[in-house]
Amino acid sequence: MSRWVLPLLATLAWSVASVASDWRASLDSGGEVRVESDTRRAWVEDGTGGRRPLWDGVHRLEDGSVVIVRDGTVVPSAPMLQQWSAGKRPAREAPPQVPAECDALVEQVCGPAVHCLRSEACRLALELRALAQDEARVEATAPAGRAQCREALANALFGPCDD
Repeated sequence: MSRWVLPLLATLAWSVASVASDWRASLDSGGEVRVESDTRRAWVEDGTGGRRPLWDGVHRLEDGSVVIVRDGTVVPSAPMLQQWSAGKRPAREAPPQVPAECDALVEQVCGPAVHCLRSEACRLALELRALAQDEARVEATAPAGRAQCREALANALFGPCDD
């Protein structure tokens, strides 16, 4: 029996550590949001043990901030990233840097508080940024992604968000 105790304790410690790193906040409409740190999936817990997925859209929290869910995953906010990075060991590789042009494009098209998240232009800007980030994983400088975002900044289709 003692040979099973150590693996059981290790499994229990791992599961507690993964739950502890999940981000949590209370929804303005009731319930608690839990965002899994490893999958970025968001769940609403109702307090009775039940949970359901948090659907795509912008969800207001009790503190007035928002959680944005896009394609079933959360767009991480600064508090989420801060909590998740505090709970993890330093990575062997630095995460890929998104070109500044792509961040500027998303801010211009989607708005500083992501008011225009549902617009087609915002969806395309977010897609360009994701492609540039994927490219940066392979090439440190991501020249093509940077050029595409720079071109999009000058394109009328990617005009400023009209709150």
